[in-house]
Amino acid sequence: EVQKPLATVVIGGLVSATFLTLFVLPCLYILLSKKIRFARAKAKTAIIIIFLSIGTFFASDLHAQQRPVGIDSLIQMAKGNNLRLRRAGLDVQQSRALQRSAVNLPKTDFSLAQDPTSGGNIDNSDLLRTASRCCSTSFGSGKNCLA
Repeated sequence: EVQKPLATVVIGGLVSATFLTLFVLPCLYILLSKKIRFARAKAKTAIIIIFLSIGTFFASDLHAQQRPVGIDSLIQMAKGNNLRLRRAGLDVQQSRALQRSAVNLPKTDFSLAQDPTSGGNIDNSDLLRTASRCCSTSFGSGKNCLA
């Protein structure tokens, strides 16, 4: 967006320079180099008419200044083109998507018991049940209750 007005001015300059080089300078050379002298008033008038016609020809096409832009539109443009703001917006969208897909798994609890009537030892069954409750923690806590 910044380069467009600059390109317009550069192209306008190239067109005007080409026009001046191909048409105006040869006409001026012919007018001023003739052996037959015009009256000074006629020569000055012709030169003034040529320059005024060139000025009015290019004045309607060249627009070096853009229309004034308000502060609100500039802020909107800055928000739209700021890569950090875009990245932050995408991070927020990613976090919201991850929150919807998150699952809270309950703690795993298992126990192993032996029937004391079939010859198992009562003390061993209590030890296994206590160990399973103590060590069933969430993922990544790193606690070891038996050590």
